[in-house]
Amino acid sequence: MIEKALIISLLCFGFYQVTRFGQIMFFVQRIATKLPAILGKPICLCLTCMASFHTLFWYPIFYEFNLQLIPVAIIAAGLNYLIGILSSYYE
Repeated sequence: MIEKALIISLLCFGFYQVTRFGQIMFFVQRIATKLPAILGKPICLCLTCMASFHTLFWYPIFYEFNLQLIPVAIIAAGLNYLIGILSSYYE
């Protein structure tokens, strides 16, 4: 279960990085900033918040849809928080 959360967390981090200013998918961030915060943050504005939306998106693609999705989303949120702290430290 932890390896599933790690894969989803790294996918979130990669998507978060390519939607930052000056990157190839910055247009997604511009669209997300126009949405209400409850919709924009899980798409690409908040790395920790992205775990919920991206787990719902990626988990059924890689694995079958089952009840492990909920703990995987919670673990991915924690991993995203730690990755966010580490990535801001090295900027």
